[in-house]
Amino acid sequence: MDQSVQKLDSTREKLLAEESLQDVVEDIRDLIARDAKSYLKNILLAFHAADIARVFSHLNDEERNYLFQLLDPETAAEVIVELDQTSRLELLETLDKAYLSEVIGQMDSDDATDVVSELSPQLAESVLKSLSRKDSAEVRELLAHEKDTAGGIMAKEIVAVNQDVTVDEAIQEIRRRAEEVEPIYNVYAVDDKGKLVGVVPLKQLLLSRPGVQVRDIMNPDVIAVHTDMDQEEVARIVKRYDLVAVPVVDQSGRLVGRVTVDDVVDVMEDEVSEDISMMAGVTDIVSQRASLFRISRTRLP
Repeated sequence: MDQSVQKLDSTREKLLAEESLQDVVEDIRDLIARDAKSYLKNILLAFHAADIARVFSHLNDEERNYLFQLLDPETAAEVIVELDQTSRLELLETLDKAYLSEVIGQMDSDDATDVVSELSPQLAESVLKSLSRKDSAEVRELLAHEKDTAGGIMAKEIVAVNQDVTVDEAIQEIRRRAEEVEPIYNVYAVDDKGKLVGVVPLKQLLLSRPGVQVRDIMNPDVIAVHTDMDQEEVARIVKRYDLVAVPVVDQSGRLVGRVTVDDVVDVMEDEVSEDISMMAGVTDIVSQRASLFRISRTRLP
């Protein structure tokens, strides 16, 4: 086996082990210092975006920027999404506006919205103007919703077809949207006004006869959430009914997006972090009160 390949495999194995992360960071710092771009590109190609983000969180601004420029826009978008908020903001503030817009344009609408919402108002508006008309409109729509609601965490990427189309036509729509909508769990059926009227699991659609209409195979009892529903309630519904995705409708019942189980996991992690912070705050208050009580007792006659 080629020595460089062996070293690459070793680096990948180290990164999988949490205790070896610092060794990987030091190896990468050494390669950056030697300007070994070709080798670094191979390393980055072998890593998952989440692992690259872990490495980034241990690098300084200059090192992060150096590595980031070696990523293709699609991978760069995935890495930004995986970064913790502090590291993400530090990186975003140093990027060229044109490149930042290109990277954000690679993201799903919900991720793009999260990133844009963290930018300064001036930079956010500049990025929105640089996006395609469609992407910009989707992000602006999501930004209009309260952050902690179904509308605030949903993605616009969704496969929806009119209930009157045939199975074959629905499958053609899936093929057309496959790159944009990932992953595809279900196909949602709507009426002529765009109102949600049914759902068809992807497997059922693929196993149905081509000429059958979607209305004849869809399940009309769709579990859906409204745009203004609190994200914690959305998470409870997804968990209660063991869903991989839940459609989001507006006040008129029109289908406007979906929340995936991945989004729900993010919500649950955020809520746990908030609960821990609140508990820490309460602990501090209790400790302070206990200290005051002890001080007061020492002053009593």
